Amino acid sequence: MSQSLYPDPPTDPEAAEASRPKGGPGIAGDRYPRDLDDLHARQVRWFEDCEMTTADGRRMSQRDRDYKDGYQWSSAEKEALKARGQPEITINKIADKVELMCGLERKSRTDPKAFARNPTDEDKANAATQGLRYISDDNNFPLIRSDVYESLMVEGAGGADLALEDDGRGGADQDGGSGLAGLRDRVFALNGTLSVVSPLGNGTVVTALIPCG
Repeated sequence: MSQSLYPDPPTDPEAAEASRPKGGPGIAGDRYPRDLDDLHARQVRWFEDCEMTTADGRRMSQRDRDYKDGYQWSSAEKEALKARGQPEITINKIADKVELMCGLERKSRTDPKAFARNPTDEDKANAATQGLRYISDDNNFPLIRSDVYESLMVEGAGGADLALEDDGRGGADQDGGSGLAGLRDRVFALNGTLSVVSPLGNGTVVTALIPCG
């Protein structure tokens, strides 16, 4: 007797619940949560695990920020200077270098532009360009981009979260045409994520989250 590789999904609620995909193989603690308390506990655990694994990186990022802001003396060094009656003098060349690089970034700003994949898509690319520039202007993106660049220079990481909201009729579908699908492809190409919330009658919110470092 043969068995289908793609069986029909169960219709019974209990069977459907049991058929939901579980966590990683062999990880009993990552089963699909059957109640909100279980879900909350898992999310707290994930947050705490992330907090612990990134502690060293965040500590070094804070050190780098302190150095850029001129806090470059350790407590022991300050005590030694105080004992000798010497002032704390800091010639902050780190801040000078960061400001120089940020000035070059501001000088090289460009407006966003979408390019057509083939000659027949020029009109779509122009429409996408106008949309991107509207979002950029609405969010004052040049200043946001400069702030992110400064964070990249100092802490080593940064990101921008841009959103556009209208008061239209809603019901937008990422897969229903080429507009949002094209925007999604461009965001994905930058290792970002695109969120579209568009309930009928309540307008549409499009949010793009793009990592910058």
